Amino acid sequence: MKESDIKGKIWSESYNCYQMFVQKYINVFVSAKCFLRDSRQLRRFFVAAALIFTGLISQPVLAQSSACNANEDTITFDFGPNLTSSTGSTRTWTAGSLANVYNVATGVGQNTISFTAAGAVFTAGEPQLINPVGNVANSLQLRIDATASLQRVSLTLVFNRPMDKVRFRMLDLDTSATFQDVLQVSGFMNGTATIIPALTAVIPGNYTTTTVGVSNQITTNLGIGNCGFTDPNCNITVDFINPVDRVVISFIAGAAIPGDPTPQLVAFNDFSYCVPKRDLRVTKTSGTNTFVAGATTTYLLTINNRGGVATTGITSVTDVISAQGVAFVTPQTPTPWTCAFGTTTFVADTANCFSATAIAAGGTTVLTLTVSISPATTASTAINRAKVYGGGDPNKTLVTSTGPIANCDALNENFSGGGATYFGGVDTTDAGCSFESTPIVRRALLTVAKDNGSLTLTAGVTTTYTITFANLGPSNAPGTMVFDNPSSGLSCTTPTFISTPLTSVTTSPITLSTTSFQVTGISLTPTFPANSTATFVVACGVRATGLP
Repeated sequence: MKESDIKGKIWSESYNCYQMFVQKYINVFVSAKCFLRDSRQLRRFFVAAALIFTGLISQPVLAQSSACNANEDTITFDFGPNLTSSTGSTRTWTAGSLANVYNVATGVGQNTISFTAAGAVFTAGEPQLINPVGNVANSLQLRIDATASLQRVSLTLVFNRPMDKVRFRMLDLDTSATFQDVLQVSGFMNGTATIIPALTAVIPGNYTTTTVGVSNQITTNLGIGNCGFTDPNCNITVDFINPVDRVVISFIAGAAIPGDPTPQLVAFNDFSYCVPKRDLRVTKTSGTNTFVAGATTTYLLTINNRGGVATTGITSVTDVISAQGVAFVTPQTPTPWTCAFGTTTFVADTANCFSATAIAAGGTTVLTLTVSISPATTASTAINRAKVYGGGDPNKTLVTSTGPIANCDALNENFSGGGATYFGGVDTTDAGCSFESTPIVRRALLTVAKDNGSLTLTAGVTTTYTITFANLGPSNAPGTMVFDNPSSGLSCTTPTFISTPLTSVTTSPITLSTTSFQVTGISLTPTFPANSTATFVVACGVRATGLP
């Protein structure tokens, strides 16, 4: 055995005896069973005790979670008394309360954790906080007094958004002649059980692990003894390899102790989870609530880095408009972005933009893209989907890292994370998405002017009328009908027709007649474009009995 191992064993044995002495010093005979086990053990105790009191050695401290990789940060949580987070939550627990809610961290690591305890066999004043010397400080204790084996209580943790690689400690899993500790742990994501967590004991040989339904169960083997909270050798580490938004823990009186077990207890603390150092998300708004055919407007994309460090390299955004007749205006150079535009194989237009300017931790940058809506569009809605990627975000190296851009919808806009180490949101395949659905309307301003170039009419002469119909836009005006009301004092010939621009408009019927033009009206086909005119010229003879 290594010298360090011998020292560690001496420390563990001596420190445990010392704690037993402090807690039970009144009952000398009970304590003496430990202290007088042999003379060497007694010497070890006094050596260790002296070192503690002189401050020459430190108490055992468990290492913090090492589950996070180089691209992730570790967020931690405990039940420190009067420890107030930056979001205003005091992490205390009123003894006997069955529920509490805690705010954890800010920015990328922010979460709200709800703890709920349930069960009929809690002892009075439980759950409560404890502060075991030499073990995980500021822990939440569950003490039960089961009247029969297999009775249980539960502790449920609910995260307001899923957390990746959740880890925590369970303290004091032990046994005696009158009780046996059993714990079941399971995790869930959107109501579906995840892969069962790993349960790692400090001394694996003291426990048996089995799968029970969706839970991993750890049972304390008989004969290991009553550890006490001060002994880290009876601690268990729980590790979830998949994201979870809910964890359920059941504390059970073991079946190996028949009849009425004596009170038994366990505690929890040292929570941690992983978040990416760089975590990009994007939101989008359109410049107007509705798009008008023939008008120009903008999309405003706000890219946010929810990570704890600034982005590196190139941050990219791909934006696709799925609507006939809606396209990005080119060229445009929205500083500090550089963009390339091109129509894809379907009815849409695409912008691929990138920027080398770093986005600070918790910072934002804005990308404004100008779009035009064709006056002739027949689409009723403009759908715009965009994704952000790159920038050193480990989960979004490419536009396809978190699923096709076509998967972006209103339900997953502004989600963080994505990929194998997904963090936050509901849909694990579409992080980094933005989505905008904008209705398209048509608005045309139609005018008409009629003139014959004369202020008076003389009976027996012919006068020529010029009738000009105009669409001042901005939208085309399909289905336009034009009329010229007849007058009993005029006898008109078939009108001639011309459009501006030339051939932009034809008439239906193609062959005009004075009757159809003046009585039933004619259609301008195939549409009446914005900023065009339809001009009719008609010669009319003036009768003496007619009206001017």
